[in-house]
Amino acid sequence: MNNFILSDRVKLWIDQIRTQGVDTLWQRLSDVEREELQAFGMQFENGFKLEEEQRWQEAANHYKFLAEKFPAYSDIAISRASFIISEKINKAIRLYNQGVQAYESKMYTKAVQFFEMALATDKNMEKALYNLAMANKMIYISNPGKFRENKILAIDKFKKLLELNSSNAIAKAQIDYLSKL
Repeated sequence: MNNFILSDRVKLWIDQIRTQGVDTLWQRLSDVEREELQAFGMQFENGFKLEEEQRWQEAANHYKFLAEKFPAYSDIAISRASFIISEKINKAIRLYNQGVQAYESKMYTKAVQFFEMALATDKNMEKALYNLAMANKMIYISNPGKFRENKILAIDKFKKLLELNSSNAIAKAQIDYLSKL
């Protein structure tokens, strides 16, 4: 079993964490250890797929699971989980918090910008989506004649929120309310 199959991005991440690199690591492993590395690599690739879908928390949890399942490669999995938490989840939270501050200061246009940036980082962040809809609603309410588009945007964002969480009664009520205006 001389050949091994790992995706390029798994190899790249291993190369960043293990100073000897994946090729040297492979040469030092027994056949059983090579099979374990390949199994780890296939599972690690599943984490990248979660990242592609911006499912950051699920990806971080997946890497933590891999650290427990494959102790020989726990450093690789933990480093990726830490990267996801610091670079993606925390970034989205910081942007969201800035949006909340702008919203509370009645700077709704600025709040919209921050909530959109938070959602660009984590498209499944329900609270950012909810507050984005609310900020658009507040812009519309401030001048319905001028900001009619914001009403449409607010309704659209509440509908997207329902796609993420169909039992969100507040989003349903907001859609009904805005539809009557």
